[in-house]
Amino acid sequence: MAVTVPHESVEIPLGDRSYSILIGSGVLQDPASFEGLPRSANALIVTNATVGPLYTEALHDALAGRHAQVHVLELPHGEAY
Repeated sequence: MAVTVPHESVEIPLGDRSYSILIGSGVLQDPASFEGLPRSANALIVTNATVGPLYTEALHDALAGRHAQVHVLELPHGEAY
């Protein structure tokens, strides 16, 4: 049985490009976190060399059920990227 973990939603107001960011413990393991995402053939995880090793595998696994292929682009660490 899946357990829904409480989290906060922060709205990023950009007009027709607005989106929400979910913040909280266990967001990657909570299937409800991904309910609003569209299903598609491909998904792209963009990360960096610092954060990638910590979360890419869990995010990849969470997205794999919604997308036929999940790609990862790992950029170097730093504001320039």
